[in-house]
Amino acid sequence: MKAIIGMGRVGFAGMLLALVAMTLPSSAQHLPSTGLALSVAPDLCTGGVSASPSSLNFGDMRVGKASGSKTAAAKNGQTCKEPFEIFVRIVGADPGDFSQTNNCPVVLQYPKGCLIQVVFAPKKTKARTASLEIEARGKTGTNSYTVKLSGIGTD
Repeated sequence: MKAIIGMGRVGFAGMLLALVAMTLPSSAQHLPSTGLALSVAPDLCTGGVSASPSSLNFGDMRVGKASGSKTAAAKNGQTCKEPFEIFVRIVGADPGDFSQTNNCPVVLQYPKGCLIQVVFAPKKTKARTASLEIEARGKTGTNSYTVKLSGIGTD
C-alpha cells in the first residue's frame, strides 16, 4: 500500500511542506511518533481485458461471398476485480473485409466474459488482413487486446 505523508516539522528550520511516498502495511493508519497525517491510496490493478485465440485465419474465400463465423472470447481479468466498459471494433489494413457481432455488455463485470463472432467476406483478391481490437476502459485506465484476422480473397 502506498502512502503520502503531508505537512510536518523538519529539523530546526521550522515548518517545511514535505511530500514523501513510502510503502506501509495495509493496517497502518497513522504514524504516532511523528504527529503526521497519513493519506492511504490503494494499490493499482493489474491485468485487464484478454482474449483467445490470438488469431483467426479464414483461409481462401471467393470474393463477394461470406465465410462462416469464427469466435473469439474476451474476458475481464483485472486483479482488483473492477468492472470496465468494453469496446469491440475491427481495425487495420482491410477492415471492410471482416465484420463482427458480439454479446459483450457495455460494462463487463469481473470475472465475466463475452463472445465475438467474426465473418470474412473479401472485397478483393489476394491476402486480406485486419485486427479485432477489444478495448477496456475502467477506473484504473485503458487497455486493449488484439486478435489478428487473416484470409485470402479468390476469384
